Amino acid sequence: MKQLTLVCLSETHSKFVDVQHGDVLIHCGDFTNWGHEQEIKDFISWLKAQPHKHKIVVPGNHDITLDTQKYPVLKKKFHRYSNFNPEQLVQELKECCHLLINSSVTIEGFKFWGSPYTQEFCDWAFQIEGSSQQFWDQIEEGSDVVITHGPPYFYGDKLSNGQRVGDKYLIEKVKKIKPKLHVFGGIHESYGQYDEDGGYGVDAIKFINCSIMDEKFKIQNKPFLYELKKDL
Repeated sequence: MKQLTLVCLSETHSKFVDVQHGDVLIHCGDFTNWGHEQEIKDFISWLKAQPHKHKIVVPGNHDITLDTQKYPVLKKKFHRYSNFNPEQLVQELKECCHLLINSSVTIEGFKFWGSPYTQEFCDWAFQIEGSSQQFWDQIEEGSDVVITHGPPYFYGDKLSNGQRVGDKYLIEKVKKIKPKLHVFGGIHESYGQYDEDGGYGVDAIKFINCSIMDEKFKIQNKPFLYELKKDL
C-alpha cells in the first residue's frame, strides 16, 4: 500500500497560517489579494519555510500577475502604476514548488493534475472565456488528485444565499476521470469535505473545499488533511 498525507488549503489572501505536517502541501490559489509582487514574494518565503517534502501550488483569480498571458490587460486594470515582471515571478515560484497550470506532476506514484482557471467572474485572472466544456478535456486520464481553484457544480460551491456556482462541465469531467480526490477553493463559505452523491464506498470521489477564510475574509478554518492511498 502506497500512502501520502496531503495538507490542503486555499484562500489565504496574504495571511500566513500554521499548517499540519504531511508529505504534500497543496495550495489551491488566492494566496494574494491583488497579485502584487511583494505579496507573491512573501508567499514564496512562507512556502520555502514549510517542511513538507513536496509542495504543489495552483494559482487563483486574485493571483493576477501569474496569469502571464492575460497580464498585459490585467495590468491596465489592477497594476497601472506598477512594473512587475510576471515571467520572473512565475520562475521564482516554480523553483520552490510544482506550479500546476493545466498540467500534472507525478509524486511517488500518484498523479496530481491542476488548473487555476474558473468561469468568468468580474474579469479577474485565469478566466475561461465562453463554455468550459472543451476546456476541461485537458484533465489527464489516470489522475489520482485533481486540483482546481474553483469548485465543480454541487460540491462545495454554495454561496451564503444558497446559490450554487460550481462548474457543471468540470463535475462531468471529474466523474469520468474518477480521481480519488478533487480539492479546490474559490467559494469561501462552502469549506468542507463532500462525498460523491453521499456515498462512502472505497471508489467514491472525495471533494474538498479547503478555503480557510470565510466570506468576510476572516480565517475560520484549518487546512484539510487527507490520506491518499493506493494498492501496490
